[in-house]
Amino acid sequence: MLDTDTHDPAPEDAFARPRIDEETHPVFNGLFVLPTRACLALLDYIIFFVAMRMSAAFVAPPRYGKTMAGEFIKIHIPKEGAKGARVYKIDMAYYKHSTKNNFFEHLLKQVKHALWNEGKHAAKVDRFKAFLIDAARANKVTRVVLLFDEAQLLTIEDFEWLKEVHNELEKEHVKMITFLFGQRELEARREVLKDLNRPDITARFMFKIFNFPGIDSEDDLQVLMDCYDHESEFPEGSGWSYTRFFWPAAFEAGWRLSSEANTLWKHLTAARSKAGLRGPFTMEIVVRVIEYVVRSAQSMESKPPALAELWPDAVESTYYADAGQHSEAGESAAETLALTCGVEHAAE
Repeated sequence: MLDTDTHDPAPEDAFARPRIDEETHPVFNGLFVLPTRACLALLDYIIFFVAMRMSAAFVAPPRYGKTMAGEFIKIHIPKEGAKGARVYKIDMAYYKHSTKNNFFEHLLKQVKHALWNEGKHAAKVDRFKAFLIDAARANKVTRVVLLFDEAQLLTIEDFEWLKEVHNELEKEHVKMITFLFGQRELEARREVLKDLNRPDITARFMFKIFNFPGIDSEDDLQVLMDCYDHESEFPEGSGWSYTRFFWPAAFEAGWRLSSEANTLWKHLTAARSKAGLRGPFTMEIVVRVIEYVVRSAQSMESKPPALAELWPDAVESTYYADAGQHSEAGESAAETLALTCGVEHAAE
C-alpha cells in the first residue's frame, strides 16, 4: 500500500530552507494533494473496484475535497492498484447545449490529444476510442481508468455516448473503468436512471455510490494536520514538509503542527455550534484556517510557536457561518465511505 513513512530528514543545515517565492508555496496557493484520511480510504476502495472491473461514484457538497481526492487517485492508482494502467482525469464543463461534437471534443482536450478539435463529431468519437485503446495496449494492460470531476454535469445523453465508447473498447478487449466525483445531483441522476430502468448505464458508470466525507472528527483533523508535518514536500525533492518550511527551528526542536489539532477542533466546533450548523467541516474551510495561521505566525521564532490566540481569529476569518458549510444541503441515501479502509467495505 501507500508509503507513509514519517521519518524526518536530517539535512546538513536544518534551518536553511529552500529559497523560493513564498506565494508559490502550496499552502498559499492551494495547489496541493495530501494523503488525508478520506483520500487513503478512497484509494482502498478504488483499488478494489479496479481489480474487480467495477465503476463507482462519490458524492459530496461543494468544497469537501473531491477534486484533490481525484488528483490523489490519479497519482496513486498506477502505483498502488492497477500497475501500469493509464489513468485520465476529466474535469467536466457545463454546456448550455450539449452535443456529441462538443462532448467528445472536450474529452479529447482533457486527455491532451493533439487533434482535439479536428474534424466532425464522428471523427472525434473514433479518435477518442483509438486513444484509449492505444493507451491500454502501450502498457500491455487491458484497463483504462477515467476519473470524472464535476460529474453531476454529465447528462443522460453523455452517459449514452460513454456507453458507446465502453462497448467499443470491450470489443477490443479493453475495459474502461469510470469513477465519478460530483455533487449530490449525481445521486439524483442515478435515481432517475433507475426509474427509467436503465441498468445499462448505472451498472457501467455508477455501480456503487458513496458519500465522500468531510472533516468530521478530531481524528480526521489530526490526520490532515499530520500531512503538513510529514506527508508533504515543497519544493519537490527538497525533503521540506510544509510545517518544517514555515517553522524550521520549531520543527527541528520536535514541534509539529498536528499537536494543535485539539485546540483547532475546539474552536471549529464552537463556531459550528454558535452558527447553529451541523455536519462535517469542508476541506476548504480547514485549509483556509491553517493558511491564515501560517501567514500570521510563520516568522515566530519561539519553540513551539505561540498559536493559541490565532486559531479563533483564523476560524472567524473564513466567514464560516456565512459559508453555510453546505453541510445541510439535503440528506443523502448513499453509503458513506468507511474511513477504516479495506476491501471488505467496498464488497458489502
